[in-house]
Amino acid sequence: KKFGFGQGGSVAGHTRRMWDGRCVVALVTGALLLGCGGSSTPSTAGATAGVGDLHVSLERPRYLVVSRKVEIILRNQGANPISVDTLQLTSEAFEAVEPTLRSVDVPPGQRVDVPVPYGEARCGNDITEHTVRLGIGGSGPQEWELEDADEAIGLLHSEECHRQAVEAAADIDFGMRWRQLDERSVRTTLVVRRAESPDRIVVDEIRGGVIWSLKTLGPQRTPALALPEGEDEAEVDVQLGILRCDPHGMAESKKTYRFPIYVSLGEAEAQYLEVEPTGSGRALLERMLDDCANG
Repeated sequence: KKFGFGQGGSVAGHTRRMWDGRCVVALVTGALLLGCGGSSTPSTAGATAGVGDLHVSLERPRYLVVSRKVEIILRNQGANPISVDTLQLTSEAFEAVEPTLRSVDVPPGQRVDVPVPYGEARCGNDITEHTVRLGIGGSGPQEWELEDADEAIGLLHSEECHRQAVEAAADIDFGMRWRQLDERSVRTTLVVRRAESPDRIVVDEIRGGVIWSLKTLGPQRTPALALPEGEDEAEVDVQLGILRCDPHGMAESKKTYRFPIYVSLGEAEAQYLEVEPTGSGRALLERMLDDCANG
């Protein structure tokens, strides 16, 4: 129904090769990370030539955080190409995610950036070391320890846990009443209902997407909607409008019926969530969009 999390700048972490050859699953970024480097050397069991020349870092670009991904930076500081076929980041901060199978070639002296997803945060857990397992050149998984990643991973973890707290604090949905205004626009409400938190809950901003616009009705409102302490429910009238219904736009739209909102709890920073219409409202929007595309 809604999900998401906060955005921020890019933070990086680096890796070193661990001395033993055990494999560890990384729960943080849920996909793959490659790493090695420094003065460390690969384990003798199943070691692959050149892995000591592969260095890894982690960044969290803002545009990827919204889609629950981070970026793994692979640098080949050796003289021979390195081929990576599996990657997996593991950490106590996040739920485990299945290893990513992907063929990544890193030429000598080059850098390759790999976006990878991560799992749900394990809130309340202590965050210690973060490791990466990867397969190189068809070899079995080998283990790297990701150093200097505490800041990047810690920020992702705290944002995710804050996002979970916001979602637990209130239910935010479109209302039950929908009224079509014309061929391209419809009116309804955005509703906040208190759940667990006694704090003030604020919808700072609402946004449309590629296909649909979304705005509050009447004078521009800042914030879009607020639920004061001591009150259980608040709503605001909103209007949705079709921005485009051409085949190209429809094909490019990945979140046609999911609308970004930014919600803050108390004095904390606003978190990115998404709200999606259901029931009769969703059916109305789908019918309007089909009529537009076929008209």
